[in-house]
Amino acid sequence: MTRSGDSTLSLDDRVQFANNKKADFFISIHVNASTSSKDHGIETFYLNNASDRASKVLAIAENRSEGRNTTDLEKIIATMMQNASADESRDFAKVVHSSLVNTLSGKYPDVNDQKVKTALFYVLVGVKCPSILVETAYISNPKREKGSKIRTINRWLPPP
Repeated sequence: MTRSGDSTLSLDDRVQFANNKKADFFISIHVNASTSSKDHGIETFYLNNASDRASKVLAIAENRSEGRNTTDLEKIIATMMQNASADESRDFAKVVHSSLVNTLSGKYPDVNDQKVKTALFYVLVGVKCPSILVETAYISNPKREKGSKIRTINRWLPPP
C-alpha cells in the first residue's frame, strides 16, 4: 500500500515506491468515470498499446490529469518495459480480474465484466515488476455512487 488514508500521491511517486520496495507485483486501483451515467463494471489493464479506442481515451485522460502526455520517448520506454514483463502482467491481470468479477458477482449480480484490456497508462510505465491498473465501479453512475462506501483494504495487506 502506498498510503493508508485519503491522500494524493503522484503517479511517479507510486512507481518509485513500488520499485524502492522491490515489489513482486503492482496494482493501481482507480475509480472509473464515463460521460454516460449508465456505464458500470470492472475493467483491468496491463501495459501495452491500447486494445480499443475507449482504452486509449481513458489512458490519455488519466495521464493528462497527472500532467503527463505519452511522448514518443515514453512510448519507446513503454515498449521496452512491456517486453520485460508483458506476459506476467497479462497473466496477473487475468487472474486478478477474474477473481474480482467472480467475487463481486456473488454479492452484486449485475456486475458488468468489461474484461482485461491493454493501454499506455503512465502509472504502469517504469514499474519493475508485473503491473496492472484496475478500474472499479463508475463514480459517474448515480446508482453506483450512491451505494458506494470508501472501504480500506489495509486489513488484508501488510503496512508499507
